[in-house]
Amino acid sequence: MRSNNFADQVEEAYSNLDSKEQMLGKGLIQPNTATNSGSRKIMMSTHTSHHLTLSQAQPPYISTGFENMFGDHSSSIINSSSDLFDRVNDNNKNDSSSSHDKPYLSSYSSPVEVIAKISKFSYAPNHHYYLIVKDSDSNSLDVIERVSYKYQTECYGFLYNNSVLDSYSFPGSIIPPNTILRRSTGFDAYGNKADGYNINTAYMALDHNMEDSVIISDTCSEKLSAPLIRNVEIILNENDIPLNIYGDDNIYKVFPDIGEDVKDGILLAYRREKREEAIYTQSVSRLQQIMMSDDKITIKGKVIDIQLYCNNPEYISKSTYNQQFYAYYQDRIRMCTEIMNVVGPYKTQGYNLSYRLDKLYSRSISEVNGKKFMEKKLFSNIRIEFTVMENRPLGVGDKVADRYGGKGVISKIIPNELMPKMANGMPIEMIKNSSTMYNRENAGQIFELEINYISMCILDRIKSGYYGDDIEAAMDEILKFVKLQSPVQYEEMKKYIDSYDIQGVIYFLESILQKTCIPISNNPMSETMDIDKLRRLYEEFPWINQSYLMVPIVDSKGNYRFVKSRRPVIAAPIYCLRLKQFAEEKFSAASLSSTNIKNENAKSKASKNYREPNSNTPIKFGQMESGDFDHMGTEYVVINLLLHSLSPHGRRLVEQAAIGDPYNVDIKLDSKSKNRSAEILNTRLKAMGYRLVFKKIKKHKKYALLTPALEFFERSPEDPIEVVDFMEEGYDFDKWYKTLYEIEKIKKNSVAMINAISFTEDSSHVPEDE
Repeated sequence: MRSNNFADQVEEAYSNLDSKEQMLGKGLIQPNTATNSGSRKIMMSTHTSHHLTLSQAQPPYISTGFENMFGDHSSSIINSSSDLFDRVNDNNKNDSSSSHDKPYLSSYSSPVEVIAKISKFSYAPNHHYYLIVKDSDSNSLDVIERVSYKYQTECYGFLYNNSVLDSYSFPGSIIPPNTILRRSTGFDAYGNKADGYNINTAYMALDHNMEDSVIISDTCSEKLSAPLIRNVEIILNENDIPLNIYGDDNIYKVFPDIGEDVKDGILLAYRREKREEAIYTQSVSRLQQIMMSDDKITIKGKVIDIQLYCNNPEYISKSTYNQQFYAYYQDRIRMCTEIMNVVGPYKTQGYNLSYRLDKLYSRSISEVNGKKFMEKKLFSNIRIEFTVMENRPLGVGDKVADRYGGKGVISKIIPNELMPKMANGMPIEMIKNSSTMYNRENAGQIFELEINYISMCILDRIKSGYYGDDIEAAMDEILKFVKLQSPVQYEEMKKYIDSYDIQGVIYFLESILQKTCIPISNNPMSETMDIDKLRRLYEEFPWINQSYLMVPIVDSKGNYRFVKSRRPVIAAPIYCLRLKQFAEEKFSAASLSSTNIKNENAKSKASKNYREPNSNTPIKFGQMESGDFDHMGTEYVVINLLLHSLSPHGRRLVEQAAIGDPYNVDIKLDSKSKNRSAEILNTRLKAMGYRLVFKKIKKHKKYALLTPALEFFERSPEDPIEVVDFMEEGYDFDKWYKTLYEIEKIKKNSVAMINAISFTEDSSHVPEDE
């Protein structure tokens, strides 16, 4: 019979667990999770989903061992056994609806052969290509697309590591089963999941890192670089003339090719053809210059993909201005023709095509036969899609986070040579404020700093030659450190070392010494670090103490020199993630507070379509913005609120502030200042038979604390004080009187009004105009 006692049920459920780690989900990738705050664990879970994939990441020095389990489920991975031949078209069935549901025909254990490599761009054959692969056991064909990026949404995406796939890119290559052909850059060379970077961190209280602000070095900015990937779609009509901004007098080039950088932030510019102005606007020199009336596509980065759709190839083949487009159109037809020539004979022989290969084959036939694009909404000339990648370093205003729910905003970037130096000479790369840790019951971040500091000191001692040629003594120090952290890792590591000869041990030791810290993998629950374990670590290595930093100061001549810090600190690497939020997307520039045809504040999507470099969304003023502007003076707050007012008449009142008496500013919103958005809404409701009615309700003052008057008459300091209006029975007035005499100097024949505390909410006797 099942017990009704909740404690018994918990104990029964706990007994069914093989390990404490079975109780966790995302918490499995947080080190020392048992020591961290519950609210910070929730934030950590969000950060793991909202971080950017870095251009060059590295695994953490302190891990849990579960990171790779999460990484194995990454959609960026292509496995030769599980991701090929997963959908095969059954040519013997006429029912196309069931073709996608037929299971794969290939065995998980069979190798596949590369029968063709078809490049998308003939001038960059290894940048983007298709591998046609064959499984002889099942008489089926599939295609592997080699692409360098993955675009997700807005400007977010990631890059692929195709080094393994490139090694099998030759016809006749045999791809072994269960081979990882592609991963994102979120994995290292050995397939370990890598979301961030180990950054040398110190906690210091400085002017530029108060609260959640963070100071970093320029090298840290580069280490946390991440790709921003943007898709730009442009439609050019027959009367649009693309400008020759990438060519010269001999070559007419209107946009950068694959792998080339966008010049001066302008991807492409075009001019509307006007025959009456052709002599001037279509001259050779003018076509190389951008005029104010021209349309411009503004973006920064490098072009990594181009997709061209053309419904009028005959026109662009004859146009001088469209020769670059025509070259890409011909290259596209060349690619489609090669796909047809390779796949067609196999299909005739009865080979089954995977769904993705069948789709690519059918599309190639359509394009070669001149099928129009977007039949429901035809465009007359060209539609071209650019994919542009910008490798964005970490900048001021961007956000970083650790694995413990802590995040911060970059406030200042300092040259690496001017950052404080640790005892081993390595520069500090990130400075956080220690006040951000107090009262949060989030000890995990401190444990990571302490553990990495101890292991860094151990490796520094070995590198200094302290143990000489005694390889065994050096390895014993490392193994002792590992054993105190994770007995499980110690046993595996010891078994691994014992299986090698002396040369193998030396090689293994050198691989550890190449790092800053000793890599540790602790189970997040059963091997959690605590204060007692930390104490034992320092007891086992008594020679490890806090160390002094060398910090830069400016001398009387304005030169920098380094001096010893006033007190010792602990500084070591901490694993940092870069979050998606970055400063540029929050920036907005409204020109002269422009209005649209409805007389509302103008909102433009031009920046989202890359027609303008900055967003033109009107500024919203809230409490924080008003408070910031208050430092310059209240008039700036008033002027900006009026400039961006929803009332057209209210915006005109700004003129009074500019030309009126500066010593007697009295600007008030009158009855003409009506909210334009409310007027538009009322007009729409009127067509539905409704209307908005605004009623002005008189406000009634509510006093949380009543301030009654206490009247004092002439008396000597020795006489008792008489209170005219008692506030509450039982109140300790004697104590109040003594305090009152200490604060106020009451003169003879005078009446003073003094604020006193009251605990009543009755304000009926307070005058209306008070």
